[in-house]
Amino acid sequence: MRVTEASLLDFNIEGDDHHLTLTDGSNWFVNPRDMPILAKWTPSTHIAVDCCEDNSFFPYKLTNQEANISVLAMKID
Repeated sequence: MRVTEASLLDFNIEGDDHHLTLTDGSNWFVNPRDMPILAKWTPSTHIAVDCCEDNSFFPYKLTNQEANISVLAMKID
């Protein structure tokens, strides 16, 4: 189920701080296993956010719309 669509505003992949911020103001912690994928994304990449029910710790899938590649994430309040 599609939750939202936004563009990638900023991301940090230094050390244990694997998070990104979308232009809608939402903040996400990305599965550390997906960091090599996220490292190739650029600011302004168009992102689709979907529920991902098959992974309870990372319940969302963030998809790079241009490359059709996804990472798993949890929303940070």
